[in-house]
Amino acid sequence: GFRLLAFDENFYLAQYPDVANAVSTGAFSSGLDHFQQFGQLEGRLSNPNAAIFDEGNYLFNNPDVADAVAAGIFASGFEHFQQFGQFEGRNPSILYNEEFYLANNPDVAAAVTDETFRSGFQHFVQSGQYEKRDPSEFFSDSLYLSNYPDVAAAIGNGAFRTAFTHFVQFGEREGRDDNLLFNESYYLAQNADVATAVTNGIFKSGFDHFIQFGQREYRAPSELYNESYYLAENADIAAAVASGVFKSGFDHFIQFGEQEGRFTLAPVSLDGGDGDDILYGGAGGRVIMTGGRDRDQFWIADQVLPRTANTINDFVVGVDAIVINQVAGVSGIADLSLTQQGTNTLVSALGKELATLVGVQATNLNSSSFIFSATSPVV
Repeated sequence: GFRLLAFDENFYLAQYPDVANAVSTGAFSSGLDHFQQFGQLEGRLSNPNAAIFDEGNYLFNNPDVADAVAAGIFASGFEHFQQFGQFEGRNPSILYNEEFYLANNPDVAAAVTDETFRSGFQHFVQSGQYEKRDPSEFFSDSLYLSNYPDVAAAIGNGAFRTAFTHFVQFGEREGRDDNLLFNESYYLAQNADVATAVTNGIFKSGFDHFIQFGQREYRAPSELYNESYYLAENADIAAAVASGVFKSGFDHFIQFGEQEGRFTLAPVSLDGGDGDDILYGGAGGRVIMTGGRDRDQFWIADQVLPRTANTINDFVVGVDAIVINQVAGVSGIADLSLTQQGTNTLVSALGKELATLVGVQATNLNSSSFIFSATSPVV
């Protein structure tokens, strides 16, 4: 049968120098010998893909398996998953969701139905991750690579085969975020109890805690999402969460809400008043900016595009400037789309709406209206 995580001797010895040393001294005949006796019980990885499996998470979410392990029927949850779980639609960890994968890949669902593959999971491990298919609502291949060009370069030179492989082996523990709505540093700083649990090895990361517990406890994943606001503004989602259709409002937003144009934060108003001002929209967007008199800079994007478009109430052509700072693929006015919408102008880039300029004619805007490289303000 299909073995998700067939043992890779070279990987195992390279990953665990203590084992390699023990093999070289004759304490074990091979890395496999060590893995079978101790490694699988210690949670060591059998091959590069094995990090997708989380023993603690699997046993927690499958109490029947935990009971079977306790009774000695299986040596570990991993053994159960290898033999049965992966074919029963059970998820190996928070990083892969069978239901999500099949729903978002109907060709794979059809292949599972006709038994070309025994599960969506089998397809993902063998093919899907190399085709840049997302394994769950909580990991975006394209976003991860755009956020971390060093990882993209490492894949290009063969150090890693996929973005997902990097994330499960190193990225999660390094605090790299696979989704702008979750910020590892912010989450640990705001939740000292979680930070302590991560330090003690109870959770692999703040992200691990958030997906399992934090989202249900109304803990904020970043400054860009507010669970209380989302549920208050969307009574239908609040009802769906209460009835168990979604784990949280965040769960709904990641799967559907963003595509439906639902907001994650209340709008913020910035008023510059008199004098030269810098008004900073931030990564979340949805900021209503009014510069006031004199020369103003309206920062609508800083290295990343805002999740939601901003509004500029009083942009003056030839006086004020719109800053779109160091965004990859946006280096000049030719990279912008300026669309007249009644008396307003919508500024977009890379298919994303950035800001509405109230009372501004698109034809009056020129290259001097925009700044594409500047020193980020202290905010």
